[in-house]
Amino acid sequence: MRDHSHSFLVARQLVLILGPFVILVIALRVHYLRRWGVRTTGAAVSTFRERRTRRSSDPDRIRDDVYFVDMTVVEYTAHNGIPYRCTVEGRHRPGSPVALVYPPRSPHRAKAASAASYGRVVVAILTYTILVVGLSYMAHQVDNQVDDFCAPLTPEARTFHDCP
Repeated sequence: MRDHSHSFLVARQLVLILGPFVILVIALRVHYLRRWGVRTTGAAVSTFRERRTRRSSDPDRIRDDVYFVDMTVVEYTAHNGIPYRCTVEGRHRPGSPVALVYPPRSPHRAKAASAASYGRVVVAILTYTILVVGLSYMAHQVDNQVDDFCAPLTPEARTFHDCP
């Protein structure tokens, strides 16, 4: 019976271990782009809608969920004078300016300037906190339900149901 609660506790431990590592990687990437990233402005060339799929959160559904994301192709000239193109999320009118940032040694890897925002780190920390609190709460709730189920049982029934 306690296996369900144990699953939530294992998931919480996994989040507790991996979460700070993921947050650190995101923070280091943002810090690197803020400190050494080259900022430039490109011009939107064209926009298109990209079809994406993700696993359905509903176990009864057979197909994946399909959704669409607006993308913009942007032309820019790097600090070395070479023209490049990149694709960023969002819809920008052709010819409009788009703020970009790229690593100094990799001008071909430009991203939208929002990639250098500490807001990404805040979102990662909030997500981490919500996951830890949610998994802890669910484990506690399952423990309480198991206790409520097992309390009125006879010793034989408790053994049969693997109650503590």
